[in-house]
Amino acid sequence: MPPEPNKLAAACGVGAAGLHAVGALALWGVDGAFRPDSLDRWFYAAQQHDVATAWSAWSFTLGAALLVPWATGLARAIGPYAWPGAGMVTVAALVNACSSLLPFVVVSHLPHGEPEIGQTLLAVALTADAVFNLVWGVAVVMLSLAMARALNFTMWLSGWGLLAGILAMGVVGRAWSPAGADFGLLAGPVWAAWLLACSHALHTLPFVRAASVEDAVDRPKRREQLPFVPRPTAMSAK
Repeated sequence: MPPEPNKLAAACGVGAAGLHAVGALALWGVDGAFRPDSLDRWFYAAQQHDVATAWSAWSFTLGAALLVPWATGLARAIGPYAWPGAGMVTVAALVNACSSLLPFVVVSHLPHGEPEIGQTLLAVALTADAVFNLVWGVAVVMLSLAMARALNFTMWLSGWGLLAGILAMGVVGRAWSPAGADFGLLAGPVWAAWLLACSHALHTLPFVRAASVEDAVDRPKRREQLPFVPRPTAMSAK
């Protein structure tokens, strides 16, 4: 028996959060990783810790890819207002899944005597990750606003998502500022925890298409707009 779509999406969300955590922990001893002022140190540290760098790259890639089915399942559960946010998550996640492999390319396929090329690839990975955080943050805000209209999600989860999305947008500064890189240490755990909370909510929901508040309000209006058809009586039948 295949798993319910909500439970499958919830599992993808848990996997995405866990793989992002693994990717971050793998870089713990890699000096200068994802810092714009330390690309040279990042390059040489990655060469020395090539296994950890490869594990980190593949973890981020798989984690980003799992955001796609998670966002699709969440949008299906919330309702039609969530699909634009889910679409943004899909585009950002797929681009980030590709760019996250660049550090793996540096340590696996680049000659050790080409630091300029290696640092350029790492700079592209850093910039792409910063843009991903910006788009991801906007998408999380959009999903949270749609969640606030839904009848089957709590308001505190929506508020948490708004905070997580705003913090994630701030990480775009890591493309040019060390302070932006440090800000990611705060934003990352906040949105990962929100991702886990959403996944738990998805897991407990039955698989039904949720109706939004506006749908519930408009449904009586649409009923009033229907033409009146008199019910046939015994006299009219004669």
